[in-house]
Amino acid sequence: MIANFFKLISKLVLPKIIVIGIDIQDRHLIAVANSRTDNKNGIMASGVYELSDDAIDNGELKKSETFKKSVRDFLEKIPKSRFGNASERIFILSIPPHHLYTETAFFPLMSEPELNEAVHLKIETSLPWPIDQAYVDWLIMPVSGQKQIGVFIAAISRQVLNEYLKIFLEEKWMVGACEFHMLSLSKFINPNYFKSFLFALIDEDGIEFSVFSGGKILTHYLQNVLPNEEIHKILENKVNNLINYIKGSFGISVERVFIFDKINSDYVLTNIEEKTGIPAQALTPSPHLDPRLFIAQGASLRSYGAVESSLNLLPPEFGGRYRENLFLKTLNLWFKIFSVFGFTLIIAFAAASGFLWSQQSFFAKENAGLNSLFEKQLANAAPLIKKAEYFNKVSAVIKSVSFRSASGAKLLIVKNEAEKNGLSFIDAHLAEPRRISVSLLAPTRESALEFEKALKSNKGFSDVNIPVAELSPEQNLNIHITFSL
Repeated sequence: MIANFFKLISKLVLPKIIVIGIDIQDRHLIAVANSRTDNKNGIMASGVYELSDDAIDNGELKKSETFKKSVRDFLEKIPKSRFGNASERIFILSIPPHHLYTETAFFPLMSEPELNEAVHLKIETSLPWPIDQAYVDWLIMPVSGQKQIGVFIAAISRQVLNEYLKIFLEEKWMVGACEFHMLSLSKFINPNYFKSFLFALIDEDGIEFSVFSGGKILTHYLQNVLPNEEIHKILENKVNNLINYIKGSFGISVERVFIFDKINSDYVLTNIEEKTGIPAQALTPSPHLDPRLFIAQGASLRSYGAVESSLNLLPPEFGGRYRENLFLKTLNLWFKIFSVFGFTLIIAFAAASGFLWSQQSFFAKENAGLNSLFEKQLANAAPLIKKAEYFNKVSAVIKSVSFRSASGAKLLIVKNEAEKNGLSFIDAHLAEPRRISVSLLAPTRESALEFEKALKSNKGFSDVNIPVAELSPEQNLNIHITFSL
């Protein structure tokens, strides 16, 4: 019950993240919406949309309306949140290899500031466009047992990418990252099972190759295929060359070859295994998923966080993580938290107050009823109470008479014993409850001791003692004895 309540509160306060992977192609726009809940992924919606022949040409957006309409149509397919605007939709763009530049470069061991400077120098001299006309990202790669640093560099033309980003800015759609197809497809391969693997994508653009190790991309290559060339020959030769290149440059052995064929070309995987000695298999992530959705779904699986851990060609001027003002977002989050919990406390206080008021009313009625009943019973019991008081008085008198009778009998014994031994009885009084003090005059010490002895021998007395100081005179002794009844 409590767990369900807090789960409901979290749904109200924390937005539901929906990551939308967009696979951009010349003739198609393919989208997959992935829900991120409790570290689990679930496809909420998917779609393949035909684009007009003049919408995208060789990767360049020419007519934005067709593209924009396809995205809008897809957003309509995503189920609405039960809490209205309690969901965040984040787009991950996966772009084709057109106008994409990638390079693997090696540098001698150096400090981080020196490496940054060396990489920027390399980018300025290697890009096919001026550096101020490109969006660039790079990451450091492991080089086993060699005294050098590997760096993978990726860049895209600003002019080309800006045409796409302009649509998202106009529609206020949040873009989280921009990557290319091979990065999207690699997310289907668990790095815990295969530490290093080679990926080949066969489509109308040719064959794209990439090698990954430890979750990082080591190299990327696009091989164009002419109409008269045999795809399987190019595939086998390039796979073999890349495996040897990675082994020689990075000291890393490729464990598996994955092939995703989008045009259903005729080739035999066993030929690759025979030539390279490395197992090869076709990419089949899910038997229930349309293969056309693979790239878009891979993009929707991209991890996201405040610190970018993989390549991202999104321009820096987008403002960092998802083009958001994190300070305002944090304030908004805390405002929601305080609002929801404040409202919850008010409801709880109102419910508790209502309950206490109803209980007070109930007990007040109960108390009034009991008072009335008690007054009736008290009136009925008045004669009995008077009788009880009478009997208590009689009992007290009886006890007093009984005590006095017993005390008189004992005093009579004391008086008789005193007269036997020649003592004169002077006074007697009640010293404390059940004890009597007696004053006597003894003619001699011997008579006083005989009197004491006589009382001690009587079982009706206890604690009979004459103070020693009173026995010091020889004659005419004033003695005082206290004894218990």
